[in-house]
This record gives sequence, structure tokens and C-alpha cells, in this order.
Amino acid sequence: MKMNIKGKLPGQPRDILRRIGYAEIVDRKHNTISYARRLSSERYPRFHVYVDETDEGMTIKIHIDQKQASYKGTTAHSGEYEGPKLVEELKRMQAEIAQMV
Repeated sequence: MKMNIKGKLPGQPRDILRRIGYAEIVDRKHNTISYARRLSSERYPRFHVYVDETDEGMTIKIHIDQKQASYKGTTAHSGEYEGPKLVEELKRMQAEIAQMV
């Protein structure tokens, strides 16, 4: 799922996500940065977010990683890309970001 946040942002996307409970993940192998927020005290499942900064604000792409990649050398995992948990999380994120402005 994805959500566009338009308008002046209350800071850099990295700082915004950290303020709403996401930790930064640096993947040196693929030279990417993403963010995760656990759904429990365990490492998985977790919300997993990618952010693109745009001229109009930012775009948040989110899914749920259900478990770690099962096969060595692959990033494939059981993921959830739609559903009520994701809708609810996007609403929570949007509300918290709106309060920062």
C-alpha cells in the first residue's frame, strides 16, 4: 500500500519516521534505506516502509514482513501488502505527522 503526504513536511522524512516509532534499516548490499516498526517484542512481524521524497511532500510505501527471508541469498519473505492492519497503520502515521505540523 502507499500513501502520499502533500505539503510542507515537519522535517526530513527520516526524522519524521523516527519520531513516529520507526527504526532505520540500512541495506549496504542493495544501497537502500528503509524503516521498520515491530508489531510485537519479536523481530517479526513488522511494518516495513520505503519513503520517496517528492516536490509535493513524500510518498510512503508500506507492507508487513511476516518473517525473515527463508532462503540464503534471497530477500523473499512472507509479506502482506494490503489489508486492515496496513490501512490502520497508515491512518495512525498520517494523524501523527499532521500533529507535528
